[in-house]
Amino acid sequence: MRTLYAARDLVRGTNVALIDARHRRFIPAMLAACVLCAAAPRMASAQVVGNALSTGLSTTVQLSPDQKTELTNFVNANTEALMGSNAAMVRAAMDNLRSPFTTTDIPNISFSFRHDYSEALLPTLKSMLDAKNLADANNDLPIRALSLAGELGNEDAATLLTKALGAARADVRYQAAYGLRRTFLMISQSRTPLMLDSAISTLIKATSDRAADEHDPLVLDALIRALQAAGEPNAQHSEAIRALGVAISTNAKNAVPSKEPAQAIAMLRAAKAMLDMLSVQVPLSAETARAGAEMAGQLVAYASRAVSQKAITAGTTNEYRQAIADLATASRNSVSVAYEKIKLGEKAPIITPLGDPLRAGTVQGDAQFLIDVSTFISEVLSRPPFGFAPGSFKL
Repeated sequence: MRTLYAARDLVRGTNVALIDARHRRFIPAMLAACVLCAAAPRMASAQVVGNALSTGLSTTVQLSPDQKTELTNFVNANTEALMGSNAAMVRAAMDNLRSPFTTTDIPNISFSFRHDYSEALLPTLKSMLDAKNLADANNDLPIRALSLAGELGNEDAATLLTKALGAARADVRYQAAYGLRRTFLMISQSRTPLMLDSAISTLIKATSDRAADEHDPLVLDALIRALQAAGEPNAQHSEAIRALGVAISTNAKNAVPSKEPAQAIAMLRAAKAMLDMLSVQVPLSAETARAGAEMAGQLVAYASRAVSQKAITAGTTNEYRQAIADLATASRNSVSVAYEKIKLGEKAPIITPLGDPLRAGTVQGDAQFLIDVSTFISEVLSRPPFGFAPGSFKL
């Protein structure tokens, strides 16, 4: 599947979207600048004072006063360039400020280091996220700030990210979602608890709430990735499954299938993420498995509408059709796994491979798909152990 993200990591570790011009619109100014400076010699770091911390500082259990001073000086030495307009200097500053979280043993980064690093850096990040910067579509300071906030992995930084999920700018929402994904990964990888479970639950809910209402497919894709990261096998695994299920069930039920493939590709991301999360070899409650099955049903219904409303052109085979077919297949498989999670030790009934008729790209195949979806809802999802009302899936 060809991605719509034409560039990642031009600013190292940053997932800032440079969008295929045929489809969408937002290209943060910093990213464009980095493209221009990519061929320049990598000597910019030498222009930024204090571009390295002492070896082992990030894993020190309790920082001494001298070590705290070193950390503060390091952050302060890079923030002027971070907020500047010289693209090479910006990139160097971001490389430097991110380096403790990309060049060390992440599981062993100490809570003390993260706390003190955050205390030094957050005031600058907050200033970069002021209302004036957020309102200016050509101002990329919020993108830089959110990229770094995602690395800190603590509650204060995560608050900046969840607040930015409500921004009017799609590129800001996208970067906030990616920052939350990074935060969830930091939480899952750290050997030291970074947040209380209640704070993690708050982040998951904020991500889910935004995903339920998000209409930009690229932002939705990033939110789905964040929820999947939140569900890495840990205490929040079941919670993340339910959060993803509720969010995408709501989004897919209300979605009008677009004639552009980006929306379908985001829905496919959700279908595959749910299948992966349900398939992890851990027990799941009936409530959790049922949330996954309901989301799968809503995605199959969305696929049915894409066909019946002619969002997919009959008689053609292309990326869009492939995405819808794969979405139907992954959703059908999710229902089978959910069935087996609920009915322990019992194999799921044989279900027609939903995506297959679509792959032929024929009028007859499309008609058969619509019949198969209707049967899938009435004969599988509307019966035990799921028992969904057939009318809850809008065909």
